[in-house]
Amino acid sequence: MGREYDELDISILRELREDASISYKKLAEKLKTHPNTLMQRIKRLENDGVIKKYTVNIDYKKLGLEFRAMILLRTKGITVSAVKEFGNIIKMPQVISFYGLAGQYDAVAMVEVRNMKELNDVIQKIQSTPGVVRTSTYLILTTYKHHSEYNPFKID
Repeated sequence: MGREYDELDISILRELREDASISYKKLAEKLKTHPNTLMQRIKRLENDGVIKKYTVNIDYKKLGLEFRAMILLRTKGITVSAVKEFGNIIKMPQVISFYGLAGQYDAVAMVEVRNMKELNDVIQKIQSTPGVVRTSTYLILTTYKHHSEYNPFKID
């Protein structure tokens, strides 16, 4: 199955999930461990691919991206060429995430746009992608929990 991770590893992940910008010194103090031990553990988590990258959580509305939408895609079937065409959708700057699905639809594109005209343009571009048969778009009105808030290690 792979390497076993202990409570220190889980604590490190919990804290980094909450604030990836915390210094090694502050994190070591918080976890009551030696900074060298902490650095070795973080390096191991990175090398094992548990920690893939460090990122920033951006408030897109403050940058003028007023609308978030979920565009569900139905395709003729996943073929090599369809996956290649999906690459064109994925590369669109408005697409913030793209997932393959099981169920009534085959994929979903989450998009951030400035206005309804831009949303319409994105929808039309996706609909004109070879292999896309149908789309269904949902405008997201309220976000109650954002994926960046997900922390399976958090203890409440």
